[in-house]
Amino acid sequence: MLATARLKDQLLSKSSGAKNLFFFVLFVAVVVVYMVHLSKRPLYNSDMLPYMGVVLQLNGLDAKQVHQSVYAITKESVPAKNFVELTALNKGRVERYNDYALFYDYLRFFRLKPLYVFVIKAFYSVGINLAFATVLPSLICAGGLLIAFYLAIQKLFTGGIIPFFLSTVVLLLGFTNELAVISTPDAMSSLLVFILFLNLFFSGKLGVSYLLLALAVFTRIDNLTFLPFILYYYRMNNINIRSIIKGVSALAVLSIIVIVVPYFFGNHLTWFKDFIFKPSVYASLVRKSATLMRTDFNLLFALVLVLLYSRLSVRKDLKTLFTGILLAMSVRFLLFPSYEERFYYIFKLMLLFIAVAPFSYNLTTSKTLVMVPRGRRIQGSAPGYSFSN
Repeated sequence: MLATARLKDQLLSKSSGAKNLFFFVLFVAVVVVYMVHLSKRPLYNSDMLPYMGVVLQLNGLDAKQVHQSVYAITKESVPAKNFVELTALNKGRVERYNDYALFYDYLRFFRLKPLYVFVIKAFYSVGINLAFATVLPSLICAGGLLIAFYLAIQKLFTGGIIPFFLSTVVLLLGFTNELAVISTPDAMSSLLVFILFLNLFFSGKLGVSYLLLALAVFTRIDNLTFLPFILYYYRMNNINIRSIIKGVSALAVLSIIVIVVPYFFGNHLTWFKDFIFKPSVYASLVRKSATLMRTDFNLLFALVLVLLYSRLSVRKDLKTLFTGILLAMSVRFLLFPSYEERFYYIFKLMLLFIAVAPFSYNLTTSKTLVMVPRGRRIQGSAPGYSFSN
């Protein structure tokens, strides 16, 4: 009888594994097809031009050559209508199109994302069209973000149809549509931040958190706003204050490096002063952002947050992550009061994941996710989620 029961368990396990693999492969195939579809509809946003310029500058071209090459490549690579928009839509674009020195000076705002720039450069160096090379990292990382979400949900629900269904819903909601077709580092940044979030959720390893934050910062400098999120999480989980001090010291060094790196790209050491808003500009951005927020979708999203917070009030672990995300959102908005959707997709995705997480405790019968001590805690790591029978 015992041997028969074991054999039955093995067969069920193999069947479950095969089913999980089938749904995963199917979802990856859907993501690949969807990204190929999106690749035929790039946005050709204006940031594409300066990122192309930074790459050509790294290849040794002077200011005039950079300007000529960027617009020549762009004219050959995009439809005529888009080229007109990129060069004549407003006064700034017209001036940069007609003045190479002005265009070259404009590059200082785009030398601050070295990880994204070097990925573009790598694609360009193997023969990929430079204009498309600015979009390709976004396509890859947007697809990676969907797959990472699927794997995380699969870990919550131990496979089955639920991960496929929820991940497909996220895909259809269009969370990654804009991220995938825009020439900015936002998709790469979102992927790194989401992996950072999953590390906190499933394992809480402090060293990994800081490494992922460093990579995210070299993708977008404003990802430093996730530092309060990380510190809040570990402080709430009673990590030794010495570990926090070491982490803050490491991030102070990282901040210095972040300031110095653009200098080797051609910026001056005080480049960060260019990003300080005048009071009138700051107030204008806040007003515009408030207008964007007053949409039915965002009001509905705010209502969901209120309901979600009340549900999480009985679970300290999820509530800590939830509060940390809101803290990171608030710090980011206070420093950079621009409510462009591409900056906030990642926050919504993390909150959606947390909204789903409590239901896994009810829907999963064989295993549940619970916060459990892992014996003697290693300094520099937090208690994390473990599978427990």
